[in-house]
Amino acid sequence: MIMSSGVRGIMRLEKDGRELLVKGRTVTEAISHTEEDDKGQKVTITTHRPKSVIGTVAPDGIQVIDQVHDLTEFMESYGDQLAERILEDNRPLYDPLLPPAKAWEHLNSLGKSRRPLPGQAEPGLLETQKHVAIAMAHALRSCGSALIQGEMGTGKTTTALGVIDLLDAYPALVVCPPHLVPKWRREARQVIPGLQTRELSRIGRTASMNHDVNDVRAFVEDWQAGLLGHKAIAVVSSTSAKLGGGWHGAMATRYTLPRKDDRGPFRHALKQYEKAREELAHLKREGAYAVLEGQRQILRTLRRAALDEAIAYPVCPACGQIQMETKDEEQLPSRKFYVLAPTRPPPTPRDRRRYVEGEYSQYIEH
Repeated sequence: MIMSSGVRGIMRLEKDGRELLVKGRTVTEAISHTEEDDKGQKVTITTHRPKSVIGTVAPDGIQVIDQVHDLTEFMESYGDQLAERILEDNRPLYDPLLPPAKAWEHLNSLGKSRRPLPGQAEPGLLETQKHVAIAMAHALRSCGSALIQGEMGTGKTTTALGVIDLLDAYPALVVCPPHLVPKWRREARQVIPGLQTRELSRIGRTASMNHDVNDVRAFVEDWQAGLLGHKAIAVVSSTSAKLGGGWHGAMATRYTLPRKDDRGPFRHALKQYEKAREELAHLKREGAYAVLEGQRQILRTLRRAALDEAIAYPVCPACGQIQMETKDEEQLPSRKFYVLAPTRPPPTPRDRRRYVEGEYSQYIEH
């Protein structure tokens, strides 16, 4: 499969003093056949299927191998060399034939409070789950991320809990679908001895509450105070986790500038700011370090005054997209900006049309 996908690239092989370059790829083969339908009419049906092709370059010429018999002979002749080259470039992080004794012994201590499965002499993780847990731990240490893929009932939850305990990754956070929150909490307590779990569901307040409740903050503070012990896992449903990060949204700020005939206050504030910058540069050249901090404070105040002459609005911190309303019937952006904490009354809808977007960085340096 690695050969036919082409991701391996060109490989150099040698056998009996004969060298050749090898590269594989997959092509689509069209197969057509004719048959009669219910009305007795002939219909041509064409199907497409993938086909593996291997190309070789040798001193005696170029060969394209695309028949099953020829591919079988090629793999019988060079299969061992291909496997060695592929393993050299894709060394496994874990050898199941040589599991680390310490990690294996640690995983043997988990899951003892559950009933043994059919065929098990005693409760605990299955051997396959132990191997996968150790391999996942190696992947997390080496790559920073890992993925378990398996059918329902293979024990993905149990294996993941084994990884958490094997890495001593506490406190841990689990994000799962809402209907699996009780299952995660129940299995976590059954698999890991002495574990404490808590569901995170509330951030902020409801209409019937007169104070804020933050389950995230309470969980962290209780764990730091030792109230949950060392081994603690917080479980949050994916629907709750996507609602937001707290009380304030994540955003960056940009500005709209007045049109040229309305920029009098802004230009005046900008001139004052530029004079203060020139004075700061002069003090640096003169070596007047004793008064530099005072001049910097003046510069910050004047910069803020210049910014106050523009209207701030939120944008996405990643892409810079302006947050605007859309009309349901047209799905087009409207001209309404969301003004954030303006230092002067926001413009009326009529006045808002007099403002245009501008790059503020060309006027005020940060």
